[in-house]
Amino acid sequence: MAASLRSVGRNGIGSHAFCVFTASRYVSALLGEEMTENEELTREIGLLADRAEGDPETGVDIKALAVGLWASFNEFSIEEIEDALRDAWRMRGLAFNDNAGN
Repeated sequence: MAASLRSVGRNGIGSHAFCVFTASRYVSALLGEEMTENEELTREIGLLADRAEGDPETGVDIKALAVGLWASFNEFSIEEIEDALRDAWRMRGLAFNDNAGN
């Protein structure tokens, strides 16, 4: 885990993302659960979206969040992670800043 997501998002989602990610991997290991990288990324995005639901009017910077996640999930492209984040945020009706193409 090279980087924390401490600076991502205006509503503090990133401030806890690294800790949640690390804890979820630790708990999975303790329980003997083996997850694919895709399942782990999906779970992490779900946890971040859960946190974002606490303040649904405040958007996050999808690009910055994707770059932060890429530090732990570099087998996916940043664009793939951005797409997954956009899908999760749209499904929940959450606000986000989409910097795609910038």
